[in-house]
Amino acid sequence: MPKPLTAIEAAKALGVSRTRVLALIRAGRLPASKAGSQYLIRQGDLYRVRTRKPGRPKAAVSDKEAKAREKRIEARQPMTDFDVVQSVRKAIWRTWLASPENLRWLVVQKFHEFTEELEATGDLGW
Repeated sequence: MPKPLTAIEAAKALGVSRTRVLALIRAGRLPASKAGSQYLIRQGDLYRVRTRKPGRPKAAVSDKEAKAREKRIEARQPMTDFDVVQSVRKAIWRTWLASPENLRWLVVQKFHEFTEELEATGDLGW
């Protein structure tokens, strides 16, 4: 019988943090027993967590909802350069007020969104 793992060993095996392993145990998604101050996890139980896809499961979308979503996307007016600049300026200001270190990330993200929209419309303009 294989030796049970501690939370730290299980975290290394799963490639997550110890805190995440403890959260999985508390949520009941990873069975464990407590011995003193340590949680002990059977190696076979790691399979339950390891096989799950990361992130939240996507909600099922009916055909009616999908068609309505496509209509909304088609009905959107293409953004003018002025609209893009205003949108970016507002987002930069909000981010700067909330957290200045995130400013560079936001600028890069907005640039990618802008270029993706231009590529989707076929109007690269440069």
